[in-house]
Amino acid sequence: MIFTLNGVFVKVASWFIFFLTVITFSDIVGRYFFNSPITGVFEITELTLAIMIFLALGYTHLFRGHVAIDFFVSRLKPQKRRYVEILTLSVSFLLIGILTWELGLHALRLYRAGNVTGVLELPHWPIVVIMTLGSGVYAVDILLDLWSTLRKGGSNAT
Repeated sequence: MIFTLNGVFVKVASWFIFFLTVITFSDIVGRYFFNSPITGVFEITELTLAIMIFLALGYTHLFRGHVAIDFFVSRLKPQKRRYVEILTLSVSFLLIGILTWELGLHALRLYRAGNVTGVLELPHWPIVVIMTLGSGVYAVDILLDLWSTLRKGGSNAT
């Protein structure tokens, strides 16, 4: 199920990439050829980037797409490498879990305060809710990977 959810999230993120490309192109054409830029395109870009990044985190983890510097770890014996992986996954889960919790609280604060963007007056809280969901799925991915590493000595990611 989590694999399917990651797939859905990354497809949504892909559509946001397409949307961002179209709106950026349209803004450039409007700005330079018609002297009429799209109002609020900077805000739209910021919000879209936040959505894209957080929705793709879990999927990227599943396929080992995050940057890993294993210069020292690759020289360790397999058992010690496993311990390093367990430590890394544990710390990652803790930090992403805290991030998810804090994002959820922040979304609630933004909703209660009615915070909006400066130009288009778009509410911030729905974006932060999406970021919370993406971060939460990422945390579950890390936890499943940790569980797999603890039980089988292998990684859940492919």
